[in-house]
Amino acid sequence: MTLRALTTLSALAVSAASAASLPMGLVEGFYGPPWSHEDRLDVIGFLGRHGLNLYIYGPKDDPQHRAEWREPYPAEQMDEFRALVRACRDAGVDFCFAVSPGVDMTYSDPAEQRLLLDKMMCLAGDGVHHFALFLDDIDIERMGEADRARFASPAEAQMFLANALHRQILERDPSAWFVICPTLYLGIEPSPYWDTLREQLDPRIGVIWTGIDVVAPAITDEHLDAITAHLGRPPFIWDNYPVNDFQRGQLFLGPVIGRTPALTARISGYAANPMLEAHASLIPLATIADFLRDPAGYDPERSWRRAVEEVGGAAAEDLLVFADQCRPSGLSDGESRSLRTAVDGFRASPSAGTADALSREIERLRAAAERLPWTLDPALASEVSPWITALGARAEAMDLALQFVEGRVAPRSSGALLRFVNRVRASDVIIAAGPSERLFEMAVGLSPAWREAHASTWTADAVDPPVEGEYGGNRGPDQLIVYTPGYAATTTHTNQWGAEAQVSGGVVVRVSDEGNAAIPLDGFVVSGHGVAAAWVRANLVPETPVRLEGNSVHLSPIPETRLTPERRLETMRVRLLDALAVLAERQAPLEILQVARLVLGELDRVERAGGRPDVTRLRQIEPRLRALEALAQASAGAVP
Repeated sequence: MTLRALTTLSALAVSAASAASLPMGLVEGFYGPPWSHEDRLDVIGFLGRHGLNLYIYGPKDDPQHRAEWREPYPAEQMDEFRALVRACRDAGVDFCFAVSPGVDMTYSDPAEQRLLLDKMMCLAGDGVHHFALFLDDIDIERMGEADRARFASPAEAQMFLANALHRQILERDPSAWFVICPTLYLGIEPSPYWDTLREQLDPRIGVIWTGIDVVAPAITDEHLDAITAHLGRPPFIWDNYPVNDFQRGQLFLGPVIGRTPALTARISGYAANPMLEAHASLIPLATIADFLRDPAGYDPERSWRRAVEEVGGAAAEDLLVFADQCRPSGLSDGESRSLRTAVDGFRASPSAGTADALSREIERLRAAAERLPWTLDPALASEVSPWITALGARAEAMDLALQFVEGRVAPRSSGALLRFVNRVRASDVIIAAGPSERLFEMAVGLSPAWREAHASTWTADAVDPPVEGEYGGNRGPDQLIVYTPGYAATTTHTNQWGAEAQVSGGVVVRVSDEGNAAIPLDGFVVSGHGVAAAWVRANLVPETPVRLEGNSVHLSPIPETRLTPERRLETMRVRLLDALAVLAERQAPLEILQVARLVLGELDRVERAGGRPDVTRLRQIEPRLRALEALAQASAGAVP
């Protein structure tokens, strides 16, 4: 057995005992709006119930913590801090107070040091014994003129400050615990900064390290060997998982992975940096607690399921579906296994069986998105509402893409479908992205005309080209040609490899693939090949108003008085999809999207009933459709 193996076994053997005495919990250390007082109380109780014992207060965008660190906290906030300290005491959690003065402090100035000490100790009289000095996320070369005259480097100035502050804290509180976050807090490459830290920083002071990167995909024994040597002490781990301040469009709800089972035996402490969404953070935090309690026996999937069930309560099954779509993170691509299997199975072998399996999976997503706003804990539901809405919209887009691939979407609807899908894809809120994107790409790839099918105007390649030979219309590949009564023949002289719409009296009267269409004396023929032919078939259906302006063919909606029942149904579906696209893009409330989904379902039922569509039923649906269109129009005009 190698020395490394013996060392690892020994570390695992003492891991559980070590973990019991380690400071382990979370650091509220993200950028963005700090948590509310109520959020903190909820999270502190959760920490205690899960055996975690540390809460570090240090939100970057609290002005008095960082940008205005010299300013005292107002009385109201001090009262909230005292309430948090009491809550921590009741939960068996240590409250750690952090200050981040590195943006502009003169490290050697005694007056600045006194200000910092007084700020750091502002809760000492209330029983706070844990303190942290944050010098992270500043220019590593920053040092004022007074400090340059005294110190050889910024690192030396910072170590001087940390030692002085630690000494002064111990004079007031001999039992105090103290940790710093240095300016260089990541990586394992040698650095003069770490040389200075190792040589000059009091060995009793803990040093924060985030891993090999800001978000560490893994923390291995080799990483810990290197950083322990650089720091001259075991690191205090600041784990930037599940924090999402760098990617506000995502929730990171998967289990923690990639940390060595020997971690707790080889560090001086651990704090996870959570998401801005406090209650959503409880899911990954519960898995972190499980890992820290028993690293060797940790099962990520079992822990994750248990965490979701605890946080979800009565809504656990739907929350499992939702959280499964929020796994991708800096630790793993984390795609939902069930959705990935369904999408990739259908892509690899499109069939009725694989389509049914994918349809069932999409329905699970849609059903969860519909129920969760009403069944989740209100605080959690409020936090994740944008992602629930996005999941419902993405499930709808996936269902429509599947229908298109299967040929169940009328050609006229394909343009509206694409607009909806593209708006969903453009959302800043990311959920279920990987598998759904692959389905969307499959749908787009099946039809070159799909991208163009939504156009209400198409510029012709030519109007009345010269006649040459039997098929002398000069309609080339993917071209659109218009033939008017001024053409040198009474028919188009085209072959059957295309589509032609005869326009008479300003409306389409006939569409055919036969070629050589007769040119109406009071109109013209729109003739297309390839992509242009697909546009003709999709858009120039009978009764469609069409006008010719120069070389541009313009379409208008068909007046309702001239709609056949079939066209009325198809047009209503297009209108609804367009409205739904706008509502999804503007992140309309889920209730509105649910109404749109219900209306779409009613249109589907009318279509599936067989025979001619029930016009009475369509007229009953029309008011709700118009209301949705009005909401979409108002939403589109609103400022995001």
